Amino acid sequence: MGVVKLQLALLFLFVFIPVYGEELGFFELSLTWPNGFCVPRQCRDHIPQDFTLHGFWPYWQNGTQATYCPPIHELKRKDVEGIRGSLSTHWPNLLDSEANGYKNEFQADFAFWKQQWTKHGTCSKLDPKTYFSIAMNLKNKINMLGALRSFGISNC
Repeated sequence: MGVVKLQLALLFLFVFIPVYGEELGFFELSLTWPNGFCVPRQCRDHIPQDFTLHGFWPYWQNGTQATYCPPIHELKRKDVEGIRGSLSTHWPNLLDSEANGYKNEFQADFAFWKQQWTKHGTCSKLDPKTYFSIAMNLKNKINMLGALRSFGISNC
């Protein structure tokens, strides 16, 4: 079977995780194919050659996305201690750091994680470390490249 260029920018997977309490229904795990994402954008020099996390978004039971839930706990660097390396690998900000006003890749990554936490994580009913860890664990259970290759689709 011929090689097909993979031009996916974002891939959305609906992960049904039972959430108990105030009407949360499920989470959406959003993955990004860096080569597709970076086609119209100025990205880092060395982007991953595997899907990365773009988001882990909670939804209310009625199907609407849950965003900006109070009380908003502002993400601090200490909140990602112990998982910072994994986050940088699996949930990086793909955009060029300097071109987007950041001093380094960690500063760009942290800004991305902070935005994701503020908009989505605050509604998850989880603490930041658990929120990010669950998303990375789910992403690591999905071998998207292997599944695509089994259908003759490759990223060459």
